[in-house]
Amino acid sequence: MLHLIGLEETKEGNKKVIRRKAAGLRDEGSLLENTIIELETSNKLAHLSDPGQYGSTHDEQSFNVTLELCITWVNRILFLKLMESQLVKYHRGDRAYAFLNGDTLADFDELYRLFFRMLAKRPADRHASIQQKFGRVPYLNSSLFEITELEDATININTLDSSLTLPLLRQSVLRGNPAYRARTELRALDYLFAFLDAYDFASESGDDIQEKDRALINASVLGLIFEKINGYKDGSFYTPGFITEYMCRETIRKAVVQKFNDAHGWQCADFAALQDQDFDRTTANELIDSLRICDPAVGSGHFLVSALNELIAIKSELGILQDHAGRRLKGYLIRVVNDELLVLDEEDDAPFTYFLQEATSKPTAERQRVQRLLFHEKQVLIENCLFGVDINPNSVKICRLRLWIELLKNAYYTEESGFSELETLPNIDINIKQGNSLLSKFSLTEDLSDVFRKQKFSLQTYKNAVAAYKSTADKDAKAELQRFIDDIKAQFRETVINRDPRRKRLSAKRGERILLDNNVDIFGTPIKDPKLVQMEKKRLDKLIAQIETEIAEVENNALYRGSFEWRFEFPEVLDEQGNYVGFDAVIGNPPYIRIQELQSETKIVDYYKRSFQTSKYGNYDIYVLFVELGITISRQAGKLCYILPNKFLNANYGGPVRKFISDNNYLNGLVHFGHAQVFDDATTYTCIISLAKKKIDFFKYQKIDDLESWHSVEKEFSNVATSTLSEKEWHILEGAELSLFQKINKKNTTLEQATERIFQGLKTSADKIYIVEELSREFSKIKIFCPFNSQEYWLEEDLLFTLIKGGDSKAFKILETNRLILHPYSTENAELYDEKFLSERLPLTWHYLNTHKSYLENRENGKMKGEKWYGYVYPKALDVIHKPKIFTPDIALRASFSYDNDGSKFFTGGAAGGYGIIPKPQFSHLYLLALLNSKITTWAISKTSTQMRGGYFSFESRFIKSLPISNLSEGEQVPFEYIVNQILTQKSLDSAADTTALEVEIDQLVYALYGLTAEEIALVEG
Repeated sequence: MLHLIGLEETKEGNKKVIRRKAAGLRDEGSLLENTIIELETSNKLAHLSDPGQYGSTHDEQSFNVTLELCITWVNRILFLKLMESQLVKYHRGDRAYAFLNGDTLADFDELYRLFFRMLAKRPADRHASIQQKFGRVPYLNSSLFEITELEDATININTLDSSLTLPLLRQSVLRGNPAYRARTELRALDYLFAFLDAYDFASESGDDIQEKDRALINASVLGLIFEKINGYKDGSFYTPGFITEYMCRETIRKAVVQKFNDAHGWQCADFAALQDQDFDRTTANELIDSLRICDPAVGSGHFLVSALNELIAIKSELGILQDHAGRRLKGYLIRVVNDELLVLDEEDDAPFTYFLQEATSKPTAERQRVQRLLFHEKQVLIENCLFGVDINPNSVKICRLRLWIELLKNAYYTEESGFSELETLPNIDINIKQGNSLLSKFSLTEDLSDVFRKQKFSLQTYKNAVAAYKSTADKDAKAELQRFIDDIKAQFRETVINRDPRRKRLSAKRGERILLDNNVDIFGTPIKDPKLVQMEKKRLDKLIAQIETEIAEVENNALYRGSFEWRFEFPEVLDEQGNYVGFDAVIGNPPYIRIQELQSETKIVDYYKRSFQTSKYGNYDIYVLFVELGITISRQAGKLCYILPNKFLNANYGGPVRKFISDNNYLNGLVHFGHAQVFDDATTYTCIISLAKKKIDFFKYQKIDDLESWHSVEKEFSNVATSTLSEKEWHILEGAELSLFQKINKKNTTLEQATERIFQGLKTSADKIYIVEELSREFSKIKIFCPFNSQEYWLEEDLLFTLIKGGDSKAFKILETNRLILHPYSTENAELYDEKFLSERLPLTWHYLNTHKSYLENRENGKMKGEKWYGYVYPKALDVIHKPKIFTPDIALRASFSYDNDGSKFFTGGAAGGYGIIPKPQFSHLYLLALLNSKITTWAISKTSTQMRGGYFSFESRFIKSLPISNLSEGEQVPFEYIVNQILTQKSLDSAADTTALEVEIDQLVYALYGLTAEEIALVEG
């Protein structure tokens, strides 16, 4: 699919991204390149009213416009492929209902006619020639087949060159087809249809036995494809189905229970208790249909699809699913399995299928009843309950498509048409909107009563207009409703804007200016001095211009171009007086973007800082803002559930969001995935966080290390008091573990308080230049090997230092290494490194620096990261790195603190390096070494640090600085020092020496020091 569009998948850092093919590999026949050629030829970009929204340069605008067009066209084609599959299945395999092929659609002109002369028009309104050719293709009333604003402003698919060819991809699925085995290229449209036809597009995976050698493509698989294509900018992560299924089940069932409790005054503790209640089916359906669920970063719509499935499963389990005549659905088991909705016959577990009987060309009455019920249940739930917002217009298109696909799965032939036409699809596009969820010009508390008092409509009129828009099948009526809705929202904006005190001031000053034209002051007294009048006119003109500029900056600020106004975009979450009430549930996977990546957008960053409590830390990930937003847009007692990186639990930048949650006691549940990887293509360690907009005394907690067992076996939760949380790092422990953790921390100081410095190692501008290997020594010179150019050099000994990395540090012992680093110099003696010195004594380095662009730029600027930088080793911690120190690797399986007794070892920073520790005078190196290598430290780190794949833990300074250190006198430290000395002596003689017995002695001393009981020791060692 990427090849056909003209894209490729590549890896940037630790994430996979989708991008345009490299210049030398582009194919004119691909959709992307074909479109770019037509755009450039017709100069259509110049016709856009606001090209800046597509990028800052011409190339960015061209690519982004083209990609949006291509995704629109591909969405339509994939939807039609799914519909074709449904039609063939409904007619028991009759291929006469297959229309997506080269015989029927010879070129892009034909495809255009199918889109807009066939699918966009009712059978009675179609031209005879079109109806004759595509008569079996139904009208569905989907806005998917309306010409978009972008198509209208630029080009449509019929302008593409149908004659252009594409090379057949080497690993293409078509290579297995004898008809294409000898082909090297195909026309793009032929290639696309043949490629799609090689797969079995089915609505569900369990419906039928699949044809041999045809891989199944269902809606869930398409969702993953959409997510990948749409993630071209940042590398989106497709949330696995078992995660969305779990999150929706946990969140929506709680919201349903809350809804029934509020309506009936019940006290149901959970969904099981709700099932025991007696309720009227119609009333119960109305209550569930009144749920409002939102994904504020909707992406491909995966969460909303999972939510839709869950809502139907909930209705089924409550026994309230009923048809249009009010008859309850019996005899079917409806469950969500593997994130798909399954409808099974209770008697034989066979999947429910809908098709027309050969003899009558009609479905059976029961099949018709069930299919119609499922379609209309989905329609009502999508229209009433599901809402989404995304900053990316392509995400919005894809989300709408996925919801239409869910309806398409249960499309049925209407009795009114004699079973010749399918039921039309609703206009659900109004529920999924484009905008920056985090950016709003107007507050949620803005009073809209003025609008309803002064204008000729009520809030109910607005709600009715939105409801009518969703259900109308008349294109003209739909366009008129859209204009009416836009007018209402414009009046909302105007009313709020007019309250600006600057406007009142402007009006007053303009009034004064008019009076001056009549030669009177504000009291109506004539002004006799003409000079005084002219001076006052100039003053007022200047003041009026200034106020007008201030108002324009606010109202026309480019910052708000993509803003999303929660206050009035969704009337479904306003009460009868027009007050914002909010959503019952907010779910999703918000974007993981560091605020540093947005630093070029200064105004946005400043806005976030002003508007969000959770942005008060300099560097943060914007997902923390979505936590605050989710609570803000929720109703009282509303539920929130996100999957997030678990780094916020203990990272510095997580402090404000931890405070936001803990101060309000919002935390309802936390599933911590530890080192288990939820996302296949990302090294992101995650958690699922559940919040409720009310005070909660206890939250449920799970720590998970094995995903397979977690989503296949029901796991017990622990109940933890929310009072244990604060803005400090969240070390979530319970029972005996919590008691032990509190015990060892209660009377002891911390490592941070016991040290003069905990510091990170050196960083170089190019490791291959500055980190070298020692080959031999001769007098005061060392022969080195440089990996940069695989050359050997003789350098003076005083230019080189032994360099250790994280893997060189074991408990108590630094392993031998032949790794060296070129000596770094600080600003104080940097004059020693003048150009003559470098060129004469370090020719390799000097040659590299003179050809290294980033060095030349930084040498000219004289700065790098705020410090003087001379191009070799970044001068970090140079004042202490040469001192005797304790060293810890950045990551390790267990505590592995080693000792550099003479300060001769330098070390690197980052994941391959580690941290140095300089104790205060009252704490000896050896005493600290004993405590830090004890089992207590490994246990404490395992409970408070980030765990990674392979069972490794992070020993970053933010984790080790809080380790407990007992404040012993000099004499009391001696027993520990004595044992450590024995260990160091043995390891100096033999680095592989077994010192287990001595280490056990240290553990016993530490247990006694901290007063551990036998049970607590067993907990540490278990």
